Amino acid sequence: MPSEVRLGELAIIESGYAFKSSDWTTEGNPVVKIKNVKDGQVTLEDCAYVSDEIAAKASKFWAREGDILLSLTGYVGQVGRVETGDVVLVNQRVGFVRPTDDNDKSFTYHLLRNLRKEIEELGTGTAQANVAPRDIMNLKVSNLEPLYRRTIGEVLDCFDSRIGLNTKISKTLEEIAQSIFKSWFIDFDPVKAKMAGEKPVGMDEPTAALFPDSMKDSELGLIPKTWRVETVGGICSQLVNGSTPLRSNSGFWDSPDVSWFKTGELSDGFLLESKESISESALSGSSVKVLPRGSVLMAIYAAPTVGRLGILTHNSTFNQACIGMLAHMEYGLPFLLLHLKHRRDWFNSFAIGAAQQNISKSVVENCPVVIGSHDVHRAFLEIVGPIFAHIECLTLESAQLVELRDALLPRLVSGELKIPEEMLVS
Repeated sequence: MPSEVRLGELAIIESGYAFKSSDWTTEGNPVVKIKNVKDGQVTLEDCAYVSDEIAAKASKFWAREGDILLSLTGYVGQVGRVETGDVVLVNQRVGFVRPTDDNDKSFTYHLLRNLRKEIEELGTGTAQANVAPRDIMNLKVSNLEPLYRRTIGEVLDCFDSRIGLNTKISKTLEEIAQSIFKSWFIDFDPVKAKMAGEKPVGMDEPTAALFPDSMKDSELGLIPKTWRVETVGGICSQLVNGSTPLRSNSGFWDSPDVSWFKTGELSDGFLLESKESISESALSGSSVKVLPRGSVLMAIYAAPTVGRLGILTHNSTFNQACIGMLAHMEYGLPFLLLHLKHRRDWFNSFAIGAAQQNISKSVVENCPVVIGSHDVHRAFLEIVGPIFAHIECLTLESAQLVELRDALLPRLVSGELKIPEEMLVS
């Protein structure tokens, strides 16, 4: 086993800039707060902004591509790297992590991920955990040779690169599916082309023949002549509220028999594993509902979560902050999913509640949707179905890579696993 050194001998951790509450604006220069550092990433989703004048005062606190950031309050120990092309300012309770050797950036990033639990344990404070940079730098870590550190960083980066590539491919594939959905069922491009005496773009003759060549009035405005307005409830074979079994009944939670999802786990993608599970006895002893693979969960509580989606990959249950839906086979999962995503702003416009915005099951159930002929929906599913099947495969592959990476990480860092000499990076 290698000897140990203080983390402070490998990296320096410094807090970000102490912005004031009066500094925040709705646009301008992005500022990373603790909520923006999560699961290995630095995300700009729902980040804060400051003006150029305030940014000039914080000019020493810019983080750029590849820089490592660490949360020091609340979500203590979360680490992330600034993504390609991003330039952000860093708030006070987010720490800059600067390796003493520039070649150790990747290793340091992965090392901190491995130290997450130890950093969490350093947190103090009753209302919100806080940790001081000096306490983190006093943690003991394996004293590996520089070549080993650099190689470990590059090996683990390979996993992250593949996971990132899978994410980009999945995003592109979904954008393609969304484009087809919007063209067929929102903009009615094939119908409008035929009305103009033109051939629908990118469509073969048998498929084009499925679309009418005129429009009619409806409650939603002009729609294709032979189509109709339906509701989300009308295209689903099941549409149910979720619920939570009694926490006080340990028998409902003592056996991981059935997955139980919460809204925080919904990220508009496939749901592989839930953070919590319930027992078989909870199914008969509570009002939880089980939905099968291919069902869609939708968050109905708390903006901006309202409308966020998840796709079940196995029989599962879910909490009361979700609505669960299973599309009729003739419409299929992709059509339901893409329609719900298209209607997200509409759903949020119905959100009510002073403390927590939410929508009811009836709002989702009665959401209008334009329906075509059975043949049109069959053709759409034949085109888009394989796209979502491939996205699911990429999601599963990424989850397996994460599991393998996270299993390798502590063994490599501790020296339990040795990298062969011929693999060392020069």
